[in-house]
Amino acid sequence: MSPTTAKQHKHPTSPIKAKGYEPEVPCKGSFNVRVGHELHLAAAVKAKELGVSLDDFVRNALNNAAQPAH
Repeated sequence: MSPTTAKQHKHPTSPIKAKGYEPEVPCKGSFNVRVGHELHLAAAVKAKELGVSLDDFVRNALNNAAQPAH
């Protein structure tokens, strides 16, 4: 890993690194996903019901989905 990549890789013990993978381009922590109107609306409504932002709702959903299977 180059020094630049090492500095940008904030979590050296991340699940990706633990599996032996190195991203070709360091992840910046944000990305756009096209989910369509209905799913966007449903997620926004659910986030509101839970009293969290849409960002936090989606972040939690991704975090839960990305956890290793036990």
